[in-house]
Amino acid sequence: MGLVAQQSKNSINPTWLAKYILALEWSAGATARAEDRPIYTQLIADAGPMLAAALENNDAMMAKRISQHERLWGYMWLQDPVFQSASDAWQAAKAGGRAAI
Repeated sequence: MGLVAQQSKNSINPTWLAKYILALEWSAGATARAEDRPIYTQLIADAGPMLAAALENNDAMMAKRISQHERLWGYMWLQDPVFQSASDAWQAAKAGGRAAI
């Protein structure tokens, strides 16, 4: 029997995290609501260090970053429905890519 690498519940695959960041960038460019753009900027800025932690396999930092990012999503209210693609990408990233984007 071979050993299979398992993803920690406190980690996110960097590839799926990158797809999420690109979805945020697309949503920021596609939104018709000017008030949404600074929110996307904050989400992208917060996701950057999370990507670094994922690339470093730093589970302790990832747990903190995931929790912080979840709070950020909870405090922000995006008006334009284009946010759904970024939200779906975030859910897929947290699920390890098992959810469809």
